[in-house]
Amino acid sequence: MDIIKFKILQDGDSVERVENNEVHVRRKNGDYVVYKLKTEENEIVMYSFDALIITKGHGIFKVIQDADLDDLK
Repeated sequence: MDIIKFKILQDGDSVERVENNEVHVRRKNGDYVVYKLKTEENEIVMYSFDALIITKGHGIFKVIQDADLDDLK
């Protein structure tokens, strides 16, 4: 199983939606943030994954290939 993990949430944040290459987050203070999965300029990169995890953290983006169920935490 391949996993993409975003560690971007803070206490009180909520994910509003995930659409295409965007993760929409409502901050506790009411701010609205859109995170975009970008590719290098002039290069097409396709991400294929089985699970997308959005959790608490400080802006870390991680791709875990050949993951097991413990990596879902």
